[in-house]
Amino acid sequence: MTTDLEKNEILHGSTFHNQDTDKRKQVHLLGHACKHKGKEDQTERPKNILITKARKIETYDVSQRSINKVRKALWRQRRKIHPALAKIRQYVLTVLTGIQTQVFNKL
Repeated sequence: MTTDLEKNEILHGSTFHNQDTDKRKQVHLLGHACKHKGKEDQTERPKNILITKARKIETYDVSQRSINKVRKALWRQRRKIHPALAKIRQYVLTVLTGIQTQVFNKL
């Protein structure tokens, strides 16, 4: 599209770029794979999950910003699994009294 004060010329056609959508697909696949692995394996470090999944998916041209987004999404997914931390002492005491504990006597 060219616009000047004297003439306006509009080119009709597709301005769709495949490179941008390929990057988005790679980031989406990487994020989905990392979140799934992070949910399954709580002991694996997020950095190791990200590196191994990036190698398997063969992400070539992914920006640091996209990697940071995937890392944050992985942490958010892991936080969903664990219960929220209690902020009130009385709530902690009521939860602990409700838990049935077994006491083993040492012989």
